[in-house]
Amino acid sequence: HGESAARSRSTASAAESAVPAPYLIVLGIAQDGGAPQAGYPAEPGWHDPAKRRLATSLAVVDPATGGRWLFDATPDFPEQLQRLDEIAPHTGSRPGLSGIFLTHAHIGHYAGLMYLGKEVIGAKDLPVYAMPRMSQFLTDNGPWQQLVRIDNIVLKPLSAGEPVPLTAGLRVTPILVP
Repeated sequence: HGESAARSRSTASAAESAVPAPYLIVLGIAQDGGAPQAGYPAEPGWHDPAKRRLATSLAVVDPATGGRWLFDATPDFPEQLQRLDEIAPHTGSRPGLSGIFLTHAHIGHYAGLMYLGKEVIGAKDLPVYAMPRMSQFLTDNGPWQQLVRIDNIVLKPLSAGEPVPLTAGLRVTPILVP
């Protein structure tokens, strides 16, 4: 009896270690408007697709739970979501995100929320994590307030230094940057 219990624990450990650990995907590295920037016709990216860059964004993927979280919803949201789907496919409804964290209030970090509205994806109750002032801005100002009002997104408050649990072993801790 003791031998089968030991074998059972050993098998469970092997199965647990077979599940990949959570990982990050870099979905963009450029300034808010991507590169090349509008209004700069001499930038090489206009003529060389290899020099184009999407706006800064990250995804966190937890293969054990299927969770996928996006950091920032940029103007490049459609292409970034497509890339995420190719690298870490999801099952279920669109957009297949467990949540979006807004890192700060530059327009290039939240403009992609527009794709969650009824005109495009029509998300339902997608958690969007933001600091209090950003949450208030989204609640009080159109067109973002429509996303909140018709429950495309549900605002989740962040507080500097307070961890947000994503899964049993994964959390995000916002830090205030002056």
